[in-house]
Amino acid sequence: MLKRALKMIGDHDRFLVEVKRNNAEGLQGIRNECKSLENFKRTLDNDAKVIQQITNSYSEVLRIYPTADTNGEMKTRIRELNLRWDTLNATFNESLKNVK
Repeated sequence: MLKRALKMIGDHDRFLVEVKRNNAEGLQGIRNECKSLENFKRTLDNDAKVIQQITNSYSEVLRIYPTADTNGEMKTRIRELNLRWDTLNATFNESLKNVK
């Protein structure tokens, strides 16, 4: 599940890079990007639920079976996932603000 979530975040990162590139195309590019960003916002809202479920599932496993992560790898990956998600959301919100 973590790999799927990380891939999802990577895909979203690539989309935001494309948005930034298209912002340089002038007014029509901005209008198109505004529509794209509105659709992307809905996707992010849905994916936020998935990320939260993954985080909750892994956290529950670690609470119930503390020996499942003796070297702390799972906790590190969950933190990385949440950090990347927060960064992605901050980048998205900044891009949306700049477009509007």
